[in-house]
Amino acid sequence: MSDLSPDGVIIRAMQESDLVGVGEMTFTTYIPYEEPNSPYLDILRDVAPRFREATAHFVAEDAATGEILGAVTLAAGGSPWAAIAADDEIEMRMLAVDESARGRGIGTSLVRECQEFAVQNGYRQLVLSSQDTMTNAHRIYERAGFKLEPSRFWDPIPGLTVRCYVWLVPTATR
Repeated sequence: MSDLSPDGVIIRAMQESDLVGVGEMTFTTYIPYEEPNSPYLDILRDVAPRFREATAHFVAEDAATGEILGAVTLAAGGSPWAAIAADDEIEMRMLAVDESARGRGIGTSLVRECQEFAVQNGYRQLVLSSQDTMTNAHRIYERAGFKLEPSRFWDPIPGLTVRCYVWLVPTATR
């Protein structure tokens, strides 16, 4: 795992014992961006299906307390959890950082872990979708080298257009 994590934070693979904590933290993180009765909130809370079916998952854990401070899922193109990834791409999904831990570099560390995974596993690009209102996340993506790809913006539900960001893997072999 990454050695680029903030002091006192461990970035590691998600484990089954993390699912409830990750679900609650992700749910809470996304509440400001979703309608109150959005079915997507239930999907965010129920981590078990994506844990079984997606490609990889990482968490940021407080080294002293074991508390989950952040999480992210990766889904290879063609997998049930990839919304926009092509066959030679991997998609970053559901990045979340607990409100109490924001500003510590945890989101950046999780993004870097995803980039490293894409490099190590030969993907051509790492892609992600993000709502217009998630401006703090946009800054993280842009600092990490992601570029907006307007031709891939999409509407998961009527009236909600989401951005697509793309990071070209520097050593892409796929």
